[in-house]
Amino acid sequence: RQRFGRPFDRQMAGYRFFSSFEQAVDGLYLQVRFRTDFEGRSNVVERVIMYKDFDGRWRVIGYFLDLE
Repeated sequence: RQRFGRPFDRQMAGYRFFSSFEQAVDGLYLQVRFRTDFEGRSNVVERVIMYKDFDGRWRVIGYFLDLE
């Protein structure tokens, strides 16, 4: 992310819940997508993956950039 510079516009592009994630235990997962414009690159999709832990708290387990 640093190579693109700072984000200057970020809009939520959607979210979805699912029960399994590649190479992880089954459970409750949430993926949130953002369409972001950075200083050095525009129209990037950021994906944040979260897992609902045994104590009921959401924990971030992944952050991915999809370049379009």
